[in-house]
Amino acid sequence: MGKNTHKHEHEHKWSFTADDGVNWDTIVPTPVGLPIPTYGNYGGPGYTGGTTDPLQWNYTIAPVDALDALFKLHDRAYDLSITPVEDRPEADLALIQGIARLPEGRLDAQASDPPPLEWSILKYGS
Repeated sequence: MGKNTHKHEHEHKWSFTADDGVNWDTIVPTPVGLPIPTYGNYGGPGYTGGTTDPLQWNYTIAPVDALDALFKLHDRAYDLSITPVEDRPEADLALIQGIARLPEGRLDAQASDPPPLEWSILKYGS
């Protein structure tokens, strides 16, 4: 048997530098109190449209990349003025599936269109 020369292709898929959409200066608590940085304009609990102020939340701010576009759709799904609370589990699953489908290298400003997610267009708009 020869040496195993197979490389683990996905080991470093999600590594970020300071300018890759992670907002290290905007930290929000998770539901269990763990502080995490926000991402783009929509990534993070209680962070929508580039702000943590619910009175200023809106969906007109453009996502910074495909991952942020998925977070935007997820935020809309959690907005009770748009979506019933019963749809949240489906939105959570769709977010996870959408992230899993993002091709490596799609996390940049030129790739702001999310992968096709039929559920999001039909249920939550664009």
